[in-house]
Amino acid sequence: MKSSSTLKLLPFLAAFFLLNASLPTSVMAASRSNLTVSPFSSPDSTANWVNDPSVAETGSFALFVSTAPTGYGGVVYHGVEGLTLSQLNHLGFDIEMISTSGGSPSFAAGAPRLSIILSSGVVLYPDPFYCSDLSSAASATTYVHFDVVADGTNCTVFSSLSGTTPVGLWADVLIEYGIVPISQIIMIQDAPNGTFYLGTILAGCASVSAPNQNAKFAIPGSCT
Repeated sequence: MKSSSTLKLLPFLAAFFLLNASLPTSVMAASRSNLTVSPFSSPDSTANWVNDPSVAETGSFALFVSTAPTGYGGVVYHGVEGLTLSQLNHLGFDIEMISTSGGSPSFAAGAPRLSIILSSGVVLYPDPFYCSDLSSAASATTYVHFDVVADGTNCTVFSSLSGTTPVGLWADVLIEYGIVPISQIIMIQDAPNGTFYLGTILAGCASVSAPNQNAKFAIPGSCT
């Protein structure tokens, strides 16, 4: 991996405590039967919805994230708290990667990524770089679909306990952590800095691609 699990965890903790301090209580207590997302960023970075059909994956909206070299930004998944990984049919995001560290579009080792915080305190780190079919697929003109559950045979996942040794594929993650309740899931870009658009953001059978989507997206159950 590009950095140690400890280094990965520190930027997340900074973002997590910032969110706890700044988000309204009603947002933090979102219903577990619905999926919503909230953008967040450090003061030197940007994360916000933009109404621009020319950059949207579907409809009119996309979520724009651009981080500074020492900053971070991304989205928080609300509604997954208390669910388990085994209950999620899908988990990921569609991303149009404009640049990383000011260069060509590319996925870096560990950023962008999901940080899945379990109730046991373990943090899991799925990200496109460690999916063999996606690692070199980053694009500034086309959305790339990252779903660690559906694409699990191609994606290697690390954890806060595993260091540079992965937990394994998604099936291995489920064997070890599948029934442990989820405390929080975030999608984050920290080091290296990057700029991208998020299109569809998904968890379970739910998907969000605009700022006001929530109640109609039930998470548990079979997907059709």
